[in-house]
Amino acid sequence: MSLRPIAIAAEGIVDLAVLRRLSSESGFEPYVEHGGRGKSYIDSRLPGFNNAAKFAPWLVARDLDQDAPCAGELVRTLLPSRARFMCFRIAVREIESWLLADATTLAASFRVPRRRIPDEPDDCSDPAFAMLTALQESEARSIREAMTRKRRDGSFERGPEYGTRLAEYAETAWKPANASKRSRSLRQAILRIEQLAETMKAQGAAPRG
Repeated sequence: MSLRPIAIAAEGIVDLAVLRRLSSESGFEPYVEHGGRGKSYIDSRLPGFNNAAKFAPWLVARDLDQDAPCAGELVRTLLPSRARFMCFRIAVREIESWLLADATTLAASFRVPRRRIPDEPDDCSDPAFAMLTALQESEARSIREAMTRKRRDGSFERGPEYGTRLAEYAETAWKPANASKRSRSLRQAILRIEQLAETMKAQGAAPRG
């Protein structure tokens, strides 16, 4: 299948990996990537990305975190007027919630107890912490040591391979279709990306590849 080119932008390496996967699932192929520098970078560059989206498709994602009561309000603040080919999505509340939503695959891939994965990831106030909590109980010592790190006070933080391993998981094992059944935030994102693909098809945009 020939894939259509799209530009993507997101906060970190895990976010970018998720967007690559979602893009390919909808018939796109990222030809340029921006981000990996946090949400302040995305916020400051968003007007420029939006201007570029007047002429070509863009997929931009940002975490909701605690920056607004809901995704819609944050979108209205950051990007009140979207260009025709801009797909701007907010992960509620962090991109990890979209990965947690495919609980069965996540549990099997990282050998974590299924009961440690939240049933309603969109309702988590801190999905990254929920992910970390699950990973630190992995049956595999190599996973625990690579993806989590114990602080002196006994709490845990992200290990040296947290981002790279989650990014690899997002691009290979993760099943967005399954995850979308448990995450409204992801389900809406997939719908909008598919709609953008249909728009480009109607425009007769030349496919890449």
